Amino acid sequence: MDALLASRQYAKAADFAADSIRANQGDQEPMGRKLRNEIDRLRTNKRYPDAMTLIDAVNRVDPQLAEQFLKSIRAREDEIRAHASGSGPQSAVGSRR
Repeated sequence: MDALLASRQYAKAADFAADSIRANQGDQEPMGRKLRNEIDRLRTNKRYPDAMTLIDAVNRVDPQLAEQFLKSIRAREDEIRAHASGSGPQSAVGSRR
C-alpha cells in the first residue's frame, strides 16, 4: 500500500485496500486510515489534483471503506474539489486592488 501511494498509483492502492478488506474485515481500519491520511497529506501539500484522483478511486471501490473513513474523506472532498478546479478560496494578499 505504501509503495502504491508513494508512486501515485492511487487506483491500484484503492483496489489493494478493497482486496485486503474483502479478504479480512479486520483490515478495514488500517486500510481506511492509510487512505484517509494520504488524502490529508496531499491536501496539506496543496496537491489537489492528486487528492481528487485518490478520492475518486476510494469512492469507486467495492467493498467501500467503513463509514467513519468515508465520512472523514467526504468532509474534505468539497474543499479539495474546489481547489482542484481552480475555484478554491483566493487570498487577497498580494492583490493590487
